[in-house]
Amino acid sequence: MDSVVKPENQVAFVEKTIADKVMSRVRALEEQQRVVVPPNYSAENALQSAYLILQGVTDKEGKNALQVCTPDTVANALFDMVVQGLNPQKKQCYFIARGNKLCLDRSYFGDQAVLKRAVPGITEVFANVIYKGDNVVLKQEKSGRIIVESHETKFENRDNDITGAYSIIIKDGVAYYEVMTMKEIQASWNKRSNSGQVQKDFPQEMAKRTVIRRGVKNFINASDDSNLDVSESYNRTTSDEFENTGEVVESVKKEVVEKTAKVDAPVLNPSGAPHEEPVIVDQVPEGQTSLFEQQGAKEQPATQKPQRPSL
Repeated sequence: MDSVVKPENQVAFVEKTIADKVMSRVRALEEQQRVVVPPNYSAENALQSAYLILQGVTDKEGKNALQVCTPDTVANALFDMVVQGLNPQKKQCYFIARGNKLCLDRSYFGDQAVLKRAVPGITEVFANVIYKGDNVVLKQEKSGRIIVESHETKFENRDNDITGAYSIIIKDGVAYYEVMTMKEIQASWNKRSNSGQVQKDFPQEMAKRTVIRRGVKNFINASDDSNLDVSESYNRTTSDEFENTGEVVESVKKEVVEKTAKVDAPVLNPSGAPHEEPVIVDQVPEGQTSLFEQQGAKEQPATQKPQRPSL
């Protein structure tokens, strides 16, 4: 009598086979010097972690993601994870089933890791929310770059309406700012096809994610062609985020829970720049690219280094 293969075993076999194929593809591209796996990063360990995690990933109807998602999208998600040097065990990324497509969503830890890998000299990535009643002074330098010269706030202001947010990325000792009003942040959210529930539930976190994601995107897309694979993978996976589904809410909830033990980034003051773990998200509308599709190199503009801000 033929043995009956249980569905969960079939899923495990399919996922293990895809993971093995992805690893073989990565090794082949490494030999061709078309993909550079980050130093001190084990693609095998990351794929093994993903293999175990994916056993418990389900879609919004409770079905296992590997039973409803196409093998190509599973392979793409795993490949993007390796190219960006992410590890799901370190909470740097999550796997989300959207219809029959498996998507890779980065956490704020993941965005920081990708940026530091793609752009040498990055040491800090964080953000602050501006509340009604805060006193924020902006300064435009001769280069045209806007900096946050000072930000004074009070504890009780945190219960007030959000009027804006700004991200700070420190590169080679220079602070780069991305400042957005709440109206601009809302306009960014409205460009997405989701209902906006996640923004209503977590407005502070989502405002931070939006301004940091914009700053990170600018740095990565302005990097040279030595990180072209990372840039394309970053943009591809970013475009997958915040579809009109409920799964993204669970992804953000995970990040909020993981961040509860951390304090928000202190506001800037003349004494110097603070430190904080990042929270990120804004969208870059790019098309999904197949894992094995060749992508032509696109020349990226070089980052112009502005003057050191007066902090």
